[in-house]
Amino acid sequence: MPAKLLPSLSFIACSVLLSWADDRPPGADRVIATVNGEDITSAQLDAVVRTQLEDMEKRARQLRQTALNKLIDNLLLEQAARKAGTDTDGYLRRNVESVEVSSAEVDQAYVQSQKQFPGVLPAEAKYRIRRTLEDNRRAAALNSLLEGLRRQAQISNQLVDDRLAALDFAAQEGPSLGDPGASVTIIEFADFECPYCQAAQPHLKRILDRWPGRVRLVFRHFPLERHASALPAARAAVCADFQGRFWPVHDRIFAAAPPLGDAALRVAASDSGLNTTEFEMCIKGEQSLERVRKDIVLGRTVGVSGTPAFYVNRQPVASAAELESAVERMLGGNR
Repeated sequence: MPAKLLPSLSFIACSVLLSWADDRPPGADRVIATVNGEDITSAQLDAVVRTQLEDMEKRARQLRQTALNKLIDNLLLEQAARKAGTDTDGYLRRNVESVEVSSAEVDQAYVQSQKQFPGVLPAEAKYRIRRTLEDNRRAAALNSLLEGLRRQAQISNQLVDDRLAALDFAAQEGPSLGDPGASVTIIEFADFECPYCQAAQPHLKRILDRWPGRVRLVFRHFPLERHASALPAARAAVCADFQGRFWPVHDRIFAAAPPLGDAALRVAASDSGLNTTEFEMCIKGEQSLERVRKDIVLGRTVGVSGTPAFYVNRQPVASAAELESAVERMLGGNR
Protein backbone atom coordinates (compact mmCIF):
# COMPACT_ATOMS: atom_id res chain seq x y z
CA MET A 1 0.00 0.00 0.00
CA PRO A 2 1.51 3.42 -0.87
CA ALA A 3 2.67 5.34 2.18
CA LYS A 4 0.60 8.41 1.22
CA LEU A 5 -2.62 6.45 1.80
CA LEU A 6 -1.89 5.99 5.46
CA PRO A 7 0.76 8.39 6.76
CA SER A 8 -0.09 7.60 10.37
CA LEU A 9 1.10 4.04 9.80
CA SER A 10 4.46 4.86 8.21
CA PHE A 11 7.47 3.40 10.02
CA ILE A 12 11.23 3.00 10.13
CA ALA A 13 12.57 -0.47 10.82
CA CYS A 14 15.96 -0.92 12.43
CA SER A 15 17.72 -4.13 13.38
CA VAL A 16 20.77 -4.18 15.65
CA LEU A 17 22.40 -7.42 16.66
CA LEU A 18 24.41 -6.83 19.82
CA SER A 19 25.26 -8.91 22.85
CA TRP A 20 27.69 -8.39 25.68
CA ALA A 21 28.13 -12.15 25.75
CA ASP A 22 29.05 -12.25 22.00
CA ASP A 23 30.02 -15.71 20.75
CA ARG A 24 32.27 -16.68 23.65
CA PRO A 25 31.15 -19.39 26.05
CA PRO A 26 29.86 -18.08 29.40
CA GLY A 27 32.73 -17.38 31.77
CA ALA A 28 35.36 -17.15 29.00
CA ASP A 29 37.67 -14.15 29.09
CA ARG A 30 40.47 -12.95 26.84
CA VAL A 31 42.97 -10.14 26.57
CA ILE A 32 41.85 -7.47 24.11
CA ALA A 33 44.47 -4.79 24.75
CA THR A 34 47.82 -4.43 26.46
CA VAL A 35 49.17 -1.14 27.77
CA ASN A 36 52.80 -1.07 28.95
CA GLY A 37 52.63 -4.75 29.78
CA GLU A 38 49.26 -4.56 31.61
CA ASP A 39 46.27 -6.33 30.09
CA ILE A 40 42.72 -5.17 29.53
CA THR A 41 40.34 -8.11 29.29
CA SER A 42 37.05 -8.62 27.51
CA ALA A 43 35.37 -8.97 30.92
CA GLN A 44 36.50 -5.44 31.83
CA LEU A 45 35.17 -4.10 28.55
CA ASP A 46 31.86 -5.96 29.01
CA ALA A 47 31.44 -4.44 32.46
CA VAL A 48 31.81 -0.92 31.02
CA VAL A 49 29.49 -1.24 28.02
CA ARG A 50 27.03 -3.89 29.22
CA THR A 51 24.26 -1.50 30.27
CA GLN A 52 24.46 0.51 27.05
CA LEU A 53 24.43 -2.64 24.92
CA GLU A 54 21.45 -4.02 26.82
CA ASP A 55 19.58 -0.75 26.25
CA MET A 56 20.38 -0.89 22.53
CA GLU A 57 19.28 -4.53 22.30
CA LYS A 58 16.00 -3.71 24.04
CA ARG A 59 15.42 -0.71 21.78
CA ALA A 60 16.18 -2.80 18.68
CA ARG A 61 13.65 -5.45 19.75
CA GLN A 62 11.06 -2.75 20.36
CA LEU A 63 11.70 -1.15 16.97
CA ARG A 64 11.35 -4.46 15.16
CA GLN A 65 8.16 -5.34 17.01
CA THR A 66 6.67 -1.88 16.43
CA ALA A 67 7.51 -2.08 12.74
CA LEU A 68 5.99 -5.55 12.49
CA ASN A 69 2.81 -4.38 14.22
CA LYS A 70 2.44 -1.60 11.66
CA LEU A 71 3.04 -4.01 8.78
CA ILE A 72 0.34 -6.28 10.23
CA ASP A 73 -2.07 -3.34 10.50
CA ASN A 74 -1.34 -2.25 6.92
CA LEU A 75 -1.99 -5.74 5.63
CA LEU A 76 -5.22 -6.05 7.61
CA LEU A 77 -6.47 -2.82 6.03
CA GLU A 78 -5.52 -3.99 2.53
CA GLN A 79 -7.33 -7.29 3.06
CA ALA A 80 -10.42 -5.57 4.45
CA ALA A 81 -10.48 -3.16 1.52
CA ARG A 82 -10.27 -5.99 -1.03
CA LYS A 83 -13.10 -7.80 0.74
CA ALA A 84 -15.21 -4.62 0.59
CA GLY A 85 -14.53 -4.26 -3.13
CA THR A 86 -12.51 -1.07 -2.91
CA ASP A 87 -8.96 0.12 -2.45
CA THR A 88 -7.40 1.04 0.87
CA ASP A 89 -7.83 4.76 0.30
CA GLY A 90 -11.54 4.33 -0.34
CA TYR A 91 -11.92 1.96 2.59
CA LEU A 92 -10.33 4.47 4.95
CA ARG A 93 -12.46 7.34 3.62
CA ARG A 94 -15.56 5.27 4.25
CA ASN A 95 -14.63 4.07 7.73
CA VAL A 96 -12.30 6.70 9.12
CA GLU A 97 -12.39 10.00 7.24
CA SER A 98 -16.14 10.59 7.48
CA VAL A 99 -16.17 11.97 11.02
CA GLU A 100 -18.40 14.75 12.23
CA VAL A 101 -17.80 17.39 14.88
CA SER A 102 -20.78 19.57 15.77
CA SER A 103 -20.64 23.32 16.30
CA ALA A 104 -21.80 22.79 19.87
CA GLU A 105 -18.76 20.59 20.57
CA VAL A 106 -16.45 23.23 19.09
CA ASP A 107 -18.08 26.00 21.14
CA GLN A 108 -17.79 23.96 24.34
CA ALA A 109 -14.13 23.17 23.67
CA TYR A 110 -13.45 26.84 22.96
CA VAL A 111 -14.99 27.94 26.25
CA GLN A 112 -12.83 25.41 28.10
CA SER A 113 -9.59 26.31 26.32
CA GLN A 114 -9.88 29.92 25.15
CA LYS A 115 -7.05 30.94 27.53
CA GLN A 116 -4.74 28.91 25.29
CA PHE A 117 -5.47 31.28 22.38
CA PRO A 118 -4.32 34.74 23.57
CA GLY A 119 -4.66 37.33 20.85
CA VAL A 120 -6.33 34.88 18.44
CA LEU A 121 -9.71 35.76 16.96
CA PRO A 122 -12.50 33.42 18.11
CA ALA A 123 -13.22 32.27 14.54
CA GLU A 124 -9.61 31.21 13.98
CA ALA A 125 -9.38 29.55 17.39
CA LYS A 126 -12.56 27.59 16.73
CA TYR A 127 -11.23 26.53 13.31
CA ARG A 128 -8.09 25.12 14.97
CA ILE A 129 -10.17 23.40 17.62
CA ARG A 130 -12.41 21.82 14.98
CA ARG A 131 -9.40 20.47 13.09
CA THR A 132 -7.93 19.03 16.30
CA LEU A 133 -11.22 17.40 17.31
CA GLU A 134 -11.62 15.92 13.82
CA ASP A 135 -8.06 14.54 13.84
CA ASN A 136 -8.58 13.03 17.28
CA ARG A 137 -11.84 11.46 16.19
CA ARG A 138 -10.24 10.01 13.03
CA ALA A 139 -7.40 8.54 15.11
CA ALA A 140 -9.92 6.98 17.49
CA ALA A 141 -11.93 5.62 14.57
CA LEU A 142 -8.79 4.12 13.01
CA ASN A 143 -7.77 2.48 16.29
CA SER A 144 -11.26 1.07 16.74
CA LEU A 145 -11.29 -0.21 13.17
CA LEU A 146 -7.90 -1.92 13.57
CA GLU A 147 -8.86 -3.47 16.90
CA GLY A 148 -11.92 -5.01 15.27
CA LEU A 149 -9.87 -6.34 12.34
CA ARG A 150 -7.28 -7.83 14.71
CA ARG A 151 -9.97 -9.59 16.74
CA GLN A 152 -11.43 -11.19 13.62
CA ALA A 153 -8.09 -12.16 12.07
CA GLN A 154 -5.83 -15.14 12.65
CA ILE A 155 -2.42 -13.58 13.30
CA SER A 156 0.81 -15.44 14.00
CA ASN A 157 3.57 -13.21 15.32
CA GLN A 158 6.75 -15.18 14.71
CA LEU A 159 8.97 -12.54 16.29
CA VAL A 160 7.35 -13.15 19.66
CA ASP A 161 7.05 -16.90 19.06
CA ASP A 162 10.75 -17.24 18.16
CA ARG A 163 11.85 -15.27 21.19
CA LEU A 164 9.67 -17.18 23.61
CA ALA A 165 10.57 -20.55 22.09
CA ALA A 166 13.71 -20.42 24.22
CA LEU A 167 11.44 -20.96 27.22
CA ASP A 168 10.69 -24.48 26.02
CA PHE A 169 14.34 -25.33 26.56
CA ALA A 170 14.39 -23.39 29.83
CA ALA A 171 11.61 -25.57 31.18
CA GLN A 172 13.73 -28.70 30.67
CA GLU A 173 16.66 -27.52 32.77
CA GLY A 174 17.28 -26.00 36.16
CA PRO A 175 15.82 -26.68 39.59
CA SER A 176 12.09 -27.30 39.59
CA LEU A 177 9.17 -28.23 41.82
CA GLY A 178 6.14 -30.23 40.74
CA ASP A 179 5.41 -32.97 38.26
CA PRO A 180 7.60 -32.75 35.10
CA GLY A 181 4.50 -33.79 33.15
CA ALA A 182 2.32 -31.00 34.57
CA SER A 183 0.11 -29.21 32.08
CA VAL A 184 1.16 -25.77 33.37
CA THR A 185 4.78 -24.67 33.79
CA ILE A 186 5.77 -21.46 35.53
CA ILE A 187 9.27 -20.19 34.77
CA GLU A 188 10.51 -17.69 37.33
CA PHE A 189 13.51 -15.42 36.75
CA ALA A 190 14.59 -14.11 40.14
CA ASP A 191 17.24 -12.20 42.07
CA PHE A 192 17.88 -13.34 45.65
CA GLU A 193 18.44 -9.76 46.81
CA CYS A 194 15.23 -8.48 45.20
CA PRO A 195 12.51 -7.79 47.81
CA TYR A 196 9.78 -8.31 45.23
CA CYS A 197 11.15 -11.77 44.46
CA GLN A 198 11.08 -12.54 48.16
CA ALA A 199 7.49 -11.31 48.40
CA ALA A 200 6.50 -13.52 45.45
CA GLN A 201 7.45 -16.77 47.18
CA PRO A 202 4.18 -17.20 49.16
CA HIS A 203 2.21 -16.75 45.91
CA LEU A 204 4.22 -19.50 44.23
CA LYS A 205 3.86 -21.86 47.19
CA ARG A 206 0.10 -21.31 47.29
CA ILE A 207 -0.21 -22.13 43.58
CA LEU A 208 1.79 -25.36 43.92
CA ASP A 209 -0.28 -26.36 46.97
CA ARG A 210 -3.56 -25.55 45.25
CA TRP A 211 -2.87 -27.60 42.11
CA PRO A 212 -0.56 -30.47 43.11
CA GLY A 213 0.63 -32.46 40.11
CA ARG A 214 -0.84 -29.96 37.65
CA VAL A 215 1.60 -27.07 38.01
CA ARG A 216 5.40 -27.11 37.81
CA LEU A 217 7.76 -24.30 38.86
CA VAL A 218 11.16 -23.83 37.22
CA PHE A 219 13.67 -21.40 38.72
CA ARG A 220 16.15 -19.40 36.63
CA HIS A 221 18.71 -16.92 37.93
CA PHE A 222 18.66 -13.25 36.94
CA PRO A 223 20.85 -11.33 39.43
CA LEU A 224 20.71 -7.59 38.88
CA GLU A 225 23.97 -5.65 38.78
CA ARG A 226 22.75 -3.05 41.26
CA HIS A 227 22.39 -5.77 43.91
CA ALA A 228 25.91 -6.46 45.16
CA SER A 229 25.05 -9.80 46.80
CA ALA A 230 22.75 -11.11 44.08
CA LEU A 231 25.42 -12.81 41.96
CA PRO A 232 27.19 -14.51 44.91
CA ALA A 233 23.78 -15.69 46.17
CA ALA A 234 22.92 -17.08 42.74
CA ARG A 235 26.25 -18.92 42.60
CA ALA A 236 25.64 -20.32 46.10
CA ALA A 237 22.24 -21.63 44.99
CA VAL A 238 23.80 -23.19 41.88
CA CYS A 239 26.37 -24.95 44.07
CA ALA A 240 23.55 -26.21 46.29
CA ASP A 241 21.80 -27.52 43.17
CA PHE A 242 24.96 -29.45 42.24
CA GLN A 243 24.58 -31.23 45.58
CA GLY A 244 20.83 -31.75 45.13
CA ARG A 245 19.90 -29.21 47.82
CA PHE A 246 18.79 -26.19 45.79
CA TRP A 247 15.38 -25.61 47.35
CA PRO A 248 16.49 -25.70 51.01
CA VAL A 249 19.20 -23.14 50.23
CA HIS A 250 16.78 -21.15 48.07
CA ASP A 251 14.33 -20.90 50.99
CA ARG A 252 17.02 -20.01 53.53
CA ILE A 253 18.53 -17.30 51.35
CA PHE A 254 15.16 -15.65 50.79
CA ALA A 255 14.42 -15.93 54.51
CA ALA A 256 17.75 -14.38 55.55
CA ALA A 257 17.70 -10.86 56.91
CA PRO A 258 19.58 -8.30 54.80
CA PRO A 259 22.35 -7.61 54.12
CA LEU A 260 22.93 -10.84 52.27
CA GLY A 261 26.67 -11.26 52.77
CA ASP A 262 29.05 -14.21 52.41
CA ALA A 263 28.47 -15.27 56.00
CA ALA A 264 24.71 -15.57 55.45
CA LEU A 265 25.26 -17.66 52.31
CA ARG A 266 27.58 -20.03 54.12
CA VAL A 267 25.14 -20.37 57.01
CA ALA A 268 22.38 -21.21 54.51
CA ALA A 269 24.63 -23.85 52.93
CA SER A 270 25.65 -25.36 56.26
CA ASP A 271 22.09 -25.41 57.64
CA SER A 272 20.92 -27.15 54.45
CA GLY A 273 23.34 -30.03 54.95
CA LEU A 274 25.76 -29.24 52.12
CA ASN A 275 29.30 -30.57 51.99
CA THR A 276 31.01 -27.31 52.91
CA THR A 277 34.33 -28.20 51.29
CA GLU A 278 32.67 -28.88 47.95
CA PHE A 279 30.52 -25.77 48.39
CA GLU A 280 33.55 -23.52 48.96
CA MET A 281 35.32 -24.87 45.89
CA CYS A 282 32.18 -24.52 43.79
CA ILE A 283 31.23 -20.98 44.76
CA LYS A 284 34.70 -19.76 43.74
CA GLY A 285 34.85 -21.82 40.54
CA GLU A 286 33.91 -21.03 36.97
CA GLN A 287 31.18 -23.67 36.70
CA SER A 288 28.78 -21.86 39.04
CA LEU A 289 29.41 -18.56 37.27
CA GLU A 290 28.81 -20.14 33.88
CA ARG A 291 25.47 -21.53 35.01
CA VAL A 292 24.29 -18.12 36.24
CA ARG A 293 25.48 -16.37 33.09
CA LYS A 294 23.63 -18.91 30.99
CA ASP A 295 20.40 -18.03 32.81
CA ILE A 296 21.06 -14.31 32.37
CA VAL A 297 21.53 -14.73 28.61
CA LEU A 298 18.33 -16.78 28.45
CA GLY A 299 16.44 -14.12 30.39
CA ARG A 300 17.60 -11.36 28.09
CA THR A 301 16.67 -13.45 25.07
CA VAL A 302 13.05 -13.74 26.19
CA GLY A 303 12.83 -10.10 27.23
CA VAL A 304 13.49 -10.10 30.98
CA SER A 305 14.59 -6.67 32.18
CA GLY A 306 13.73 -6.81 35.88
CA THR A 307 12.80 -9.23 38.62
CA PRO A 308 10.78 -11.15 39.36
CA ALA A 309 9.75 -12.13 35.83
CA PHE A 310 7.22 -14.91 35.27
CA TYR A 311 6.17 -16.92 32.23
CA VAL A 312 3.24 -19.33 32.39
CA ASN A 313 3.30 -21.77 29.47
CA ARG A 314 5.37 -19.21 27.53
CA GLN A 315 2.98 -16.34 28.31
CA PRO A 316 4.49 -13.44 30.31
CA VAL A 317 2.64 -12.56 33.51
CA ALA A 318 3.12 -9.05 34.85
CA SER A 319 3.27 -9.74 38.57
CA ALA A 320 3.17 -12.43 41.24
CA ALA A 321 -0.30 -11.26 42.24
CA GLU A 322 -1.61 -12.16 38.78
CA LEU A 323 0.00 -15.60 38.66
CA GLU A 324 -2.82 -17.53 40.31
CA SER A 325 -5.50 -16.24 37.93
CA ALA A 326 -3.18 -16.88 34.96
CA VAL A 327 -2.64 -20.48 36.05
CA GLU A 328 -6.36 -20.93 36.61
CA ARG A 329 -7.07 -19.75 33.05
CA MET A 330 -4.47 -22.18 31.69
CA LEU A 331 -6.11 -25.01 33.61
CA GLY A 332 -9.52 -24.08 32.27
CA GLY A 333 -11.01 -22.84 35.53
CA ASN A 334 -10.86 -23.75 39.20
CA ARG A 335 -11.05 -27.51 39.11
